[in-house]
Amino acid sequence: MGVVYKARQRSLNRIIALKLILSGRFASKESVERLRAEATAAAALRHPNIVAIHEVGQVDGQHYFTMDYVAGRSLAEIVCERPVSADRAAAYARVIAEAMEEAHHHGTLHRDLKPSNVLIDEHDQPRVTDFGLAKRLDDGSDLTVSGKAIGSPGYMPPEQALGKRNAIGPHSDVYAMGALLYHLLTGRAPFAAETTEATLAQALNNDPVAPRVLNPTVPRDLETICLKCLEKEPASRYRTAQALADDLRRFENDEPISARPVSAPEKVWRWCRRRPAVAGLLMALTVSLLTGFVAVLWQWGRAESHALAESQQRRRAEVLVERAELDDVDELLRANDPATTLARLARLLRWNPTNRIAAERLMALLAQRDFAFPLVPAFQHDGPVTAAEFSPDGRTVVTASQDGTGRLWDAAGGQPVGAPMRHGGAVRSARFSSDGNKIVTASADKTVRVWDARDGHPLAEPIEHKMEVTSAEFSPDGKKLLTLCHDGVRVCALAIAALNSRRRDTVNGEALRQNFCNPAHEFYLY
Repeated sequence: MGVVYKARQRSLNRIIALKLILSGRFASKESVERLRAEATAAAALRHPNIVAIHEVGQVDGQHYFTMDYVAGRSLAEIVCERPVSADRAAAYARVIAEAMEEAHHHGTLHRDLKPSNVLIDEHDQPRVTDFGLAKRLDDGSDLTVSGKAIGSPGYMPPEQALGKRNAIGPHSDVYAMGALLYHLLTGRAPFAAETTEATLAQALNNDPVAPRVLNPTVPRDLETICLKCLEKEPASRYRTAQALADDLRRFENDEPISARPVSAPEKVWRWCRRRPAVAGLLMALTVSLLTGFVAVLWQWGRAESHALAESQQRRRAEVLVERAELDDVDELLRANDPATTLARLARLLRWNPTNRIAAERLMALLAQRDFAFPLVPAFQHDGPVTAAEFSPDGRTVVTASQDGTGRLWDAAGGQPVGAPMRHGGAVRSARFSSDGNKIVTASADKTVRVWDARDGHPLAEPIEHKMEVTSAEFSPDGKKLLTLCHDGVRVCALAIAALNSRRRDTVNGEALRQNFCNPAHEFYLY
């Protein structure tokens, strides 16, 4: 409805915040009444943690009011980076609860508490603002229609979501403060879906995921306080904002809190009371399945009809799979299976990259858990890789592949080094010498080759074998080769003069290479 500017009040030479109606002089009567209602509600409050109103007026048909300028960020901007610590979240929530107790004491309900409506000033103190949906407890008039939900769906109590105007009270703001505390601890609202209707349905029918499931660092007492605020039944919440502030202060002082966690049987009972039809249906379904199982054992003739019914039910369930994926993610988190949860969220985003809820949950999961990720891109060959080894200094990696090549790679960046070391068949092994200067490769083309480990240049002619060579390696001193062939094991003495033997000497215009297999020193082992 409105737009806020940072302005200077000339008469007092101070910086203020100036709020105008977005549609200006074309604003509807309802918009003008809402602006004045917001200003009136906030102006009646005097509390250091509620943004004060200075002046309400109109200039050339443009309605406005001025208020304190808070030089800081909203809680929404702060939590967008990552959830805040438990102690800091409790301190923020306590101060906000004390401010709202003051508002309730003066007969004002906020009805739209959420992270974006709380500013953090330069002293790290929260300041509540935006009373645009506020309501006077002692005033029967209201700018909303009974039966119409107002507020932000993810932070709205059930009675407000149902549009029950007469059921809204201080307990409704207590729920919103619990939702705000939940967001501070987990980085997300208690309920969030793709549409407003789906979010409201979750708020009415589902229990929020426990904060400790999303963020294991949350203390159990603070989780209990948060979930007590988020109870569906107003009578089960804190009766006043001050009672919430008192319990948060006990938590900060490491004292026993007044709230107690809800037991599992109580959770089931409450769920059944909220959904009696669904609970009865589940019970009936269970009985039906048991009866059907016994009937199948005794009456094989009905097996085909049962299979058809199951197939139809499965097809109907598949239609709901994508909608139910996020519920499955919550179950995986409860089961403490972050790796599977991460994979499911990634699959959801591959299906629908615009799925904001899956993206937010993925970021929250990554912020709270540790995972292993590759340091460099994969070393790719055109065929399956058969061997890989680090150089002695760890700076390079040599790989062998069935595509007939060996490759050198930069271990830090994953980039190829030099030219491929080619054979006429699949390369079975590739090994460094102990000094890291040479590489030996064995291939299905019945040869063993020695290469310069700096750039993959061949150092000499290949060593021929009678059958396929499966592996080769250097002796510890680097002067001999041990090769494994299908017809036995061969040991060769190298005749390479030096590592730089890849340099060629030209005699009579012909390039001479160093031979490195001395037949006089080779023998076989069987």
